[in-house]
Amino acid sequence: CAESQTAPAGGGAFRTLPINLLLKDRVCLLVGAGHVAHRKLKTLLDHGARVVLVSKEVLPAVRRLAEPPSVDIREGSYDVALLDEIRPFLVYAATDDDDLNVRIAADAARRGRRRGRRPAPDRAPRSPSRPARHRR
Repeated sequence: CAESQTAPAGGGAFRTLPINLLLKDRVCLLVGAGHVAHRKLKTLLDHGARVVLVSKEVLPAVRRLAEPPSVDIREGSYDVALLDEIRPFLVYAATDDDDLNVRIAADAARRGRRRGRRPAPDRAPRSPSRPARHRR
């Protein structure tokens, strides 16, 4: 297993442990439907996840990837009740609202769900990050 070190904003260091998750046929919640969410959606689908996508607006590129039954688009605002309804294996907060991303990650953490969020430039990550991948 490989460890990586990253310096958070404000100095210091913290250690992360890369992990692998089997996502085939697991329900994942993706909140947001912009460029970051597009990349996350593609990755989730490439790994066989079933995705519930929540967003007020959905980019056409995201909509083109979102084919039923692999993706369930729910247009509207994030509601914490959705976590109890769908009981996702993994939650990604990929909106352009940093405070909302933090709230989504905190809601997921309180329910014991794995979570990731789009990092704010001035905050150290506190949830799983996905390292770059090299494909041949």
